Amino acid sequence: MARSLLRAFPIQQLLQQPQQTRSWELAEPVEGFESLTPVQGELTVRHGHSFLEVTATAETIVNLTCDRCLCCYNHRLQVNTRELIWLRGETPELMEWEPEDELEESLPPDGSFDPQQWLYEQLCLALPLRNVCAEDCPGPAQPESESPPSVVDDRWLALAKLRDRLGE
Repeated sequence: MARSLLRAFPIQQLLQQPQQTRSWELAEPVEGFESLTPVQGELTVRHGHSFLEVTATAETIVNLTCDRCLCCYNHRLQVNTRELIWLRGETPELMEWEPEDELEESLPPDGSFDPQQWLYEQLCLALPLRNVCAEDCPGPAQPESESPPSVVDDRWLALAKLRDRLGE
């Protein structure tokens, strides 16, 4: 198996890159994420002194199971996202983000960033919560029996007699 181009790298390496940015053209499967086609798109990581700005535009096709009818169907999964990751320990005066941006993730500034793991997480977050193959999905097939079964389980016989007696 060919080694992925999306390998973890030291965050400090971004400081030597032009515009402190590193980009990848995506055209490969993401490790651990089952899809029918390779993930296609672009992923970019920019070092912003006190944070990393990670953006991705990606798409693939996944096979899902319908929650209603339990049939399998193909779904085009698209990701178009941007995330700011705070570099813990950096001084606040170097911050370049807008106040409305929320930094929920953090990494040590001397640590590493794994773009493959980050992309895997974004793809998982983009999966639909409810898997429905079509809006008019009828659900599971219903049995075509019009009359109740004539054979009664012996364990229910006493209850059937009581029902008949109460019905009189």
